[in-house]
Amino acid sequence: MAGLVIVTLIAGGYLYFTNRSSGGLANDYASVNQRIATAARSLPVAAQKVQRFDDAHVFDQYAIKTINEMIADRALLEKMAKTQSGSSRQIVERGISAANQAINAALKYRYAIAVSYELRNADSARSALFRAASELDAAAQAWQQH
Repeated sequence: MAGLVIVTLIAGGYLYFTNRSSGGLANDYASVNQRIATAARSLPVAAQKVQRFDDAHVFDQYAIKTINEMIADRALLEKMAKTQSGSSRQIVERGISAANQAINAALKYRYAIAVSYELRNADSARSALFRAASELDAAAQAWQQH
């Protein structure tokens, strides 16, 4: 059963990534950042629905799906960075850095909620998620203003 879940998640992540549009990547920078920021902010909201031990599994599945989506969006940012130069590239790299922070925080948050049940670690990861989301918002705003 666990193998099926893993295969499904990998296949879903692949389909999610390959169905993303590669045209006009530079124009999509702000929306990609926004998707990652929204995903980061959604994890604590989803965790609030965990009321019983059985609910942790549902959250875990949601978190894995969300993290895979964040990773796919980070790959888009990395692709964008290759096509940019100067200040545009710096802004895109700022978004990549914030995306990395968001993904790392999301992984820690998922682990704290669904695996270790360490609420102290979850609080720290939640703060990191919100900081990364704010940085993604700031990078998107910098992109729109340049």
